[in-house]
Amino acid sequence: MGVSTHNPASSSGNGDAVPTFEPVPVALPVGPQDEVEAPHWEGLKNGELLIQHCANCGRWIWSPSWICPQCHEFDPPWQAVDPVGEVYTWTTTHHVFPASVEFTGRVPYTTAFVSIPSADNRRLMGIVVGDQEIEIGTPVRAWIQPASDLTGGWPVLRWRKVEGERP
Repeated sequence: MGVSTHNPASSSGNGDAVPTFEPVPVALPVGPQDEVEAPHWEGLKNGELLIQHCANCGRWIWSPSWICPQCHEFDPPWQAVDPVGEVYTWTTTHHVFPASVEFTGRVPYTTAFVSIPSADNRRLMGIVVGDQEIEIGTPVRAWIQPASDLTGGWPVLRWRKVEGERP
């Protein structure tokens, strides 16, 4: 269940050309902030979207946690999930905020909160790449922006609209 980690300009495998995306900066710190979320970031490095899945009760867990919020099992394991989902909600930013000058010249940009069906609709946030209009329910696929100076040296999760595909 790998996630594309490059800017393919060729084909998506279904005959449709995959657009090339311009890398986007990160305004917030990225990378593991503690040992609990480190496996998620390591998964992105390896081209996988990993989410915790409790082996005891089967609950999917996001945000990363050292304990299952349902059965209280410690250290829930991480599992690769299908990197497709639907836009749950979104917002478009048209002005650069003082704390995010990295986005100067890159507005407007759209941030989406995406439900992942293969993880019991846990929701993950990321910037929508490309000049793509979205709405609630729009199908999207993860794109992992490679690590660079723009991303604080860590790969980051982005979303791209997928025409004609439903999760």
